[in-house]
Formats: sequence, structure tokens, C-alpha cells
Amino acid sequence: MKVKIIVLAILLFIVIFIAAYVASTSRGYLDVSELKGFSGGSVNVIGLIVDYNISGDKLEIILEGRRGDRVLLEIPLTLFNSAHSKPPGPWIIGKSIGIRGYYVNSSNDNLLGVIRVDEILSPCHESYKAPPART
Repeated sequence: MKVKIIVLAILLFIVIFIAAYVASTSRGYLDVSELKGFSGGSVNVIGLIVDYNISGDKLEIILEGRRGDRVLLEIPLTLFNSAHSKPPGPWIIGKSIGIRGYYVNSSNDNLLGVIRVDEILSPCHESYKAPPART
């Protein structure tokens, strides 16, 4: 009986340790403005779409944070189309989007940097009646 309690206590400790480690190392969404001072790396970012441009097979989106800071998103056009079931257009301006990608810090063109998008996490489906994102 004593051995079972000790084993159970050890297992509980391991589970709590793993949960605490995952919680402390994983990030939630960062607002675009929170990228200021961030040197670069993998990020989950959320913001409002203020402009877009289609360049070949790539969609370029200017994403704005709460304090007005902006970042450029580079999204493969196929990824956007599969997530939204329709091509980008003026309907995306003013919509919120959450993405996962790799951030590279820069200070040109009044942008904080560039994010090469790997995954679209949370588009505003309710605002334009698109199905949930498929990634």
C-alpha cells in the first residue's frame, strides 16, 4: 500500500512538472505591437488587416497591432485560399487574423519586420461566413 502511494505521488509530480513546463514554454498570441524589441523567431501573432497585395503565388498582408505598429505577413496564396475557401479581396480589410510563422525583425518601410506564415490559426469566420480553417 505504501509503495502504491509513493508511485502515485511520483507520477502526479511528473504530470504536474510536464504541464508546468509546457505552459511556461509555449506562447499564446502576441499582438503585433508586442513584437517591438523581439529579435525574431517562431511566433503566434494576431492583428487587424489594413492592406494587402498579391505578388505571384504569395499574398502580402500589412497587419496592425493595437498601438498602431505594423508588420508584413508573407502567406502562400494556396494556404490562404484553403483556409478561407475563397481568394483574398477587399473583404479582408479590417478583419482580425491570427497566424503562426517565423518573424524576422527589420526597421525599414515603417514596419517592425516580416513574418513568413506557416499556418493561419484564427481568421474571423463569423464576419464573412467562411468554413473553419483547414491546415
